[in-house]
Amino acid sequence: MELNLCLHHAQVQMRQEEDDVLFRVLARGDGALPGEDAAALHDYFNLGSRMADLSAHWADRDPRFRNIHPYFPGAPRLLPLVCFLPEPSELV
Repeated sequence: MELNLCLHHAQVQMRQEEDDVLFRVLARGDGALPGEDAAALHDYFNLGSRMADLSAHWADRDPRFRNIHPYFPGAPRLLPLVCFLPEPSELV
């Protein structure tokens, strides 16, 4: 799987391998330093937080999330726009 994304300072391409995730910077903004790349990815993917803890916290407070929580332990951080999408049954 391959993913292209724009961080606050760089355009990054990521590729998932069988045992690893690789990234390369395609372009950097003015004044951006190569040493900032890994930290920006760490922040973007919120790698400092344990998803299992966050998922349990959300399930305690949100009935909709509580219903799907058992099927997606450690659900990923979603972009805010995703939170406004209708239920799949509402799309038909």
